[in-house]
Amino acid sequence: MSIIYESAGERSHRRGRPRDDHEVRLLRRNPAWMLWLLLVGFPAFWVLGLGAFAVPMMAVPMGLELLRRRPLKLPRGFLMWALFLVWSLAGVALLGVNPYGYVPDTVSGRLIGYGTRESMYLGLTIVLLFIGNLSETELPQAKLVRWLAWSFCGVVAGGLLGLVAPTFDFTSLFEVVLPNSLRSNIFVQAQVHPRAAQVQAIFGDTTPRPAAPYPYTNQWSFNLVLLAVWFVVAVARSRSARVKLGGVLVLAAAAVTLVYSLNRAAWIAVVVGIAYAALRLARRGRLGLVLVIVLAGTSAAAVVAATPLGDVVSQRIDAGNSNQIRAFTIERAFELSAESPVVGFGSTRSTLGSASSIAVGRSAGCPTCGNAQIGMNGYLYMLLVTTGLGGVVLFAGLGVAQWWRCRRLGTPVALAGSTVLVMTAYFSPVYDAATWMLVPFVSVALLWREGQRTDGSDRPAPPRETSTRRPLLESPGMVQATRAGAIPACAPLGTRSHPRPRRKVVS
Repeated sequence: MSIIYESAGERSHRRGRPRDDHEVRLLRRNPAWMLWLLLVGFPAFWVLGLGAFAVPMMAVPMGLELLRRRPLKLPRGFLMWALFLVWSLAGVALLGVNPYGYVPDTVSGRLIGYGTRESMYLGLTIVLLFIGNLSETELPQAKLVRWLAWSFCGVVAGGLLGLVAPTFDFTSLFEVVLPNSLRSNIFVQAQVHPRAAQVQAIFGDTTPRPAAPYPYTNQWSFNLVLLAVWFVVAVARSRSARVKLGGVLVLAAAAVTLVYSLNRAAWIAVVVGIAYAALRLARRGRLGLVLVIVLAGTSAAAVVAATPLGDVVSQRIDAGNSNQIRAFTIERAFELSAESPVVGFGSTRSTLGSASSIAVGRSAGCPTCGNAQIGMNGYLYMLLVTTGLGGVVLFAGLGVAQWWRCRRLGTPVALAGSTVLVMTAYFSPVYDAATWMLVPFVSVALLWREGQRTDGSDRPAPPRETSTRRPLLESPGMVQATRAGAIPACAPLGTRSHPRPRRKVVS
């Protein structure tokens, strides 16, 4: 595709002339600040209690900016994502359906969760198109990678806060203005009340698990390991020794917080990402980099095993407290989706009882009893329950299309983006991250732009061909008539047959 929108800075650079004051003012109004605020400034949304609504909120000014840039460029595979948006809307008609064996509820009771998911899907769509329709002058690829690296630093800082002060929490400004009817909702409370960590009884006592700046530890781990890929790319590109040393220290702090998060799935995701990146590099003959990756991974594993971190890993592997409830919810997710396999039920459902007991409600003697929510322990199962099998296929179409397009590109951005998508696919049966897909969608946008840069589809369209018709005086008939003397010869247009006499200047 050719560039639809070309900034003033690109035009002046292409023409080879300096930018004038008007063009400088245009560049100062660069709309990329909206994306910077969403990525780097995300902790500010968390402090205000608006972290769960940051993407839909920033999608509003981004959408207004896109309206100024019509027609828009669309990425490969976007048709499947557009169909998914339409497909998910059909679920609103099934919000009031109460399958047998599940807690009955009304449409209004399920509308909050449904509306949150739909607004997030729409917001992610606008963010994707916003990034893809910004020019390289407005938003260079390297700058976007650096913003993701700074976002990673914010997640690491939140993890350290969760370890140092696990009980730290406060009432956000948005929580104050909410009515009591919404504030008392458990789902809403988790979204608007900032806390540093989730304190759970995994080892038999209270165990803090980092969560800030996200509501849950699983979401924190999901974003940490994905952003780590872009952080490594940003540090590797830097020529500063201080940046590289600081990058190593930040990665070490991230490793400590990741181990103490007790997220086994995130630990495995790191191995999956490293293995995939090494395989891609080996296929391109970059054996030196593969050796560096293997040595770095082996050294990190040895350090973990030789420190108290190794004991934490061993204890977590032995403590499979969530295995029973996870197996129960997975089985129920497939059974529930079989009752509406095409479009799902629009929202999740809660079972009557759980894997521990048929009792409805949690008690001191049975803390794992209660109503298990189906579809919340993996976004694959959540999509099956809410949108059906058709929604699962359409949801994955955009990412698969961009991964396939850039599978043979050897650039660092293509390798990192593909690695992020592979790790995201691995998380599908273990983490409910369908509404926290900001990092994967930004990665898709980076792959989209990288593919355009490498295949030249982002270059301006070639100029329109000029007419090859000869002027009337140069046509063959006129030339023959002139030679025969029928028409007197004349000078070409724009010249004079006789020189003009030079005027004398009288002083």
